[in-house]
Amino acid sequence: MADEKIEVVAPDGDVVLVVGAPTGPATCRKMRVYASTLAAISPVFKTLFGPHFREGQQVRDSLNPAEIPLPDDTFPTVLRLCRMAHMSYDDLNTRLSAEELLDLAVTVDKYCCVAPVKLQCSALLLAWCQYDPIGPSTTAASLEHDLWRMTSAAYLIECPHTFRTVTSMLMTHTWDKFDFLSTESLPSSVTATVAEKRSTARGTFSVALGRMTSNRTGHCFDNKDAEQDYRKKIFEIFNLRYWPPKFDSQSTSLKALIEKTRQAPALRHSEIVPCKEQCYSTIEARAFRNAADLVAKECTGLCLACAKVRSSVSEAVCDEHRAA
Repeated sequence: MADEKIEVVAPDGDVVLVVGAPTGPATCRKMRVYASTLAAISPVFKTLFGPHFREGQQVRDSLNPAEIPLPDDTFPTVLRLCRMAHMSYDDLNTRLSAEELLDLAVTVDKYCCVAPVKLQCSALLLAWCQYDPIGPSTTAASLEHDLWRMTSAAYLIECPHTFRTVTSMLMTHTWDKFDFLSTESLPSSVTATVAEKRSTARGTFSVALGRMTSNRTGHCFDNKDAEQDYRKKIFEIFNLRYWPPKFDSQSTSLKALIEKTRQAPALRHSEIVPCKEQCYSTIEARAFRNAADLVAKECTGLCLACAKVRSSVSEAVCDEHRAA
């Protein structure tokens, strides 16, 4: 064993975890840990290291550590978990990928150790949320998959802040249709609620902006020509070709449309259509901001506690929302 490369988590550890499927010399990697430390945070490890399993029956100490195979796990994830357990993981500000975070969450859930490492895992999830998930090469599919992965990770780790944040982002940042990949760890009630809320918010946007002229008074705002010209002005502001929007590009994601609505200028009647009677009715900039607030409210993320109870009882709500 002295000639092998072993990642040392605990220098005097009595166990060497052999992680990965043993299909070749390069497929398995090893790390040295304390069995007692892992057993303290995980009932699964406690059982594995106990007398009822062959691995646990091996004689082991710091001079002769026993090898324990974990063929179904990935090395970086198990190493990250073991460092957390041994209080030697000091890189909580690193922004891991959504795929890495979901793998960590699945592994933590598998070994039933959410509570002991919850704070450290939550810090990693929150670090991911500090950055804009949309980059130069981001596609609709890659963005959606990452957000569903983060939703799944937050659900498994029980991180309510991240869960609310990323479910909101699924409504605001995405465009086109959902394909619901990377949702295997989520109950159908979560995916259905996110899709329904996004659809409702899109409808609210289309109706709120489409009805603004109906609240105006005066000769010109009451005729259909003025409404058509108002729509044309909206097309210019939002760079649209159709109404309602098709929501099929990044520029027509709810995030982009809400931002444009907040920045929309006041529209005086004369700027929309010429008027012989000199009508000066105005759609105030405040009206656009109010419409943006209305749509943004529709995109509020999901409550994790409600999602947990709804996974077993349809339409159930958490104690906090039941009392409210």
